[in-house]
Amino acid sequence: MSESRPQVGTILKFEFGYAIIWLMAATVRLMRLGKKGHATYRIVVIDKRKPRNSSYIEAIGTYDPHLTKTPAIQIKKEKLAYWQGKGAELSDGFAKLLKGKKRINFV
Repeated sequence: MSESRPQVGTILKFEFGYAIIWLMAATVRLMRLGKKGHATYRIVVIDKRKPRNSSYIEAIGTYDPHLTKTPAIQIKKEKLAYWQGKGAELSDGFAKLLKGKKRINFV
């Protein structure tokens, strides 16, 4: 008999008390848009097991590396904080982008 993984929200009973399983399989990453040679990106919350450009949970911002005068990155700050509070991880590329860019506009 094989044991299955507990579902999200399952209450487990232990000798010392109860525990609720909360697993978040979401990540904040860049979704590539635009034509060849002129890429733009949508910042999305997506299930980490899905491919880059598949359906996403929520779009929380945009990034256009070709803009020079206006902010290149626009992010909904409260949405980013909400998803990070839920346990969503930042992808490596998005984390580098936040760390290195000065032209960020939090909406």
